[in-house]
Amino acid sequence: MASLPCCMRKKLESSKHNAVTPDSSIWKKANFGQDVIIANLDTGVWPESRSFADDNMGPVPKRYKGACENEMIPPFIATGARYFYKGFAELLREHNMTFNYAKSPRDTEGHGTHTLSTAGGNPVQGVNINGFGNGTAVGGSQGPV
Repeated sequence: MASLPCCMRKKLESSKHNAVTPDSSIWKKANFGQDVIIANLDTGVWPESRSFADDNMGPVPKRYKGACENEMIPPFIATGARYFYKGFAELLREHNMTFNYAKSPRDTEGHGTHTLSTAGGNPVQGVNINGFGNGTAVGGSQGPV
């Protein structure tokens, strides 16, 4: 953890639910993301990402009304995945462009997986960027579905 910036160290320490997190913290008030449902409208999700492993996850909240489409069978903390493309396809058509994207909630670009793991990814140890900044990546809400 010594190679991470101080602000990141504080976030990681706080994620361990220790005394570093002040009582006034929104993390503490939100019970560290327990029983939270996150919706992410982006390029999709790659369910096999280590950020979405369902290790030690509790049950899905009863109020959850999600669904999965296409080949997405959720063996991970994201319990639903859908795709919405018709508006985007129409916009492309209006500009004489073609829609060449898979009609699937599976992320083939990486951006949706990145943003979803930032919002609610599990801690993943040993991550880095091209060998620099080795440490643990963790999402802001550590108990979401």
